[in-house]
Amino acid sequence: MNKVKIGILGLGRIGKIHLQNIVTKIDNAEVVAAMNPSLEGQAFARKFNVQNHICPRRLKKQPMFSPV
Repeated sequence: MNKVKIGILGLGRIGKIHLQNIVTKIDNAEVVAAMNPSLEGQAFARKFNVQNHICPRRLKKQPMFSPV
């Protein structure tokens, strides 16, 4: 089965919880990119080997997933 590829906009408190839960608890899903301009959010994305963008327009243009 193909994994569902997910992009997360914002890595505040809830975004971090979603990213961590998807990466660690959901086998058929993968966080392929995140968008967060803060250094703290960028470091959190790197911790889980997730590509981070600081501009939502760049994230939206990524062909690897379909934003919802």
